[in-house]
Amino acid sequence: MMVPVNMRSSREDQKQTACNIVSSIFLDRTPSQISDSEILVQSIHKEIELIKNNRLAFMFIFSIWLRKLLTFFPDRSVYPKRCQTSVVFSNLGKLFLRSPLLNSEQILVAGSDKADTENCCEGKIMLQSFEILAPLTPYMYAAFTAVTYGKQLTLTMRYDDRVFSLKNAQDLLDCTVIQLEQYASESLAS
Repeated sequence: MMVPVNMRSSREDQKQTACNIVSSIFLDRTPSQISDSEILVQSIHKEIELIKNNRLAFMFIFSIWLRKLLTFFPDRSVYPKRCQTSVVFSNLGKLFLRSPLLNSEQILVAGSDKADTENCCEGKIMLQSFEILAPLTPYMYAAFTAVTYGKQLTLTMRYDDRVFSLKNAQDLLDCTVIQLEQYASESLAS
């Protein structure tokens, strides 16, 4: 599983778009490590904390640079021959929080100034919702994207239809939502 990580830490970095300074972490687990969901979540949390504390996400950026250097020669294929990442989970967080066009429901309203965004009326355009889909690469089975907009958390999924049928993909998405809701309720309870 690959999890993108925002590497913007300074005030100057914050002015740039997210895709300019981003890295990834990779989480590999065996079937026995996956069988106990509580231990799995704890181990993922510990691994992510280790990566954040030691700034190991820079290793991914370095590996991309190194791979580009090694694939410079024309006789080498750039495309992977095997699965390198099965699943990607991107959490983009709460979007547009600094925009002056957000109303009290955290929805963008165009055609008005900041003082008037609370009164949505004729002549104004509101962005009610949208979807963000992560790209799929060769041999990747699924890509999930979580985003919060208008005080609503949305989870989208793209999948390789050569691997999943529509029903299998819907089952995977439903299972993921159930697990996320379970972890969220457990976190709120403790």
